[in-house]
Amino acid sequence: PGRAGMARPLLGWLRTCTARRLVYVSCNPVTQARDLAELLAPASGNIKGALEQTVVVQPHGHGRPECGTAWKLEWLQPLDMFPQTSHVECVAVLSRH
Repeated sequence: PGRAGMARPLLGWLRTCTARRLVYVSCNPVTQARDLAELLAPASGNIKGALEQTVVVQPHGHGRPECGTAWKLEWLQPLDMFPQTSHVECVAVLSRH
């Protein structure tokens, strides 16, 4: 997404989609952290401290994750693609098991 981060409808869709892996590349670590907190939050929607917790996703139905379950952050890497500037890219890999 752009510097403003993900749109609310996309965040909602990502919480309910059947994808097992998500790669999120961002040029704004602040909005990426906000969006990751939303994606990592439990189904209750409580995002406080979501980045510090591990959420286990239980399969539902035909091997599909239960709607509204959170993602698990597998990997996060900042990349300094523009040396001598304040800009940094961040790559996050999320998964559901």
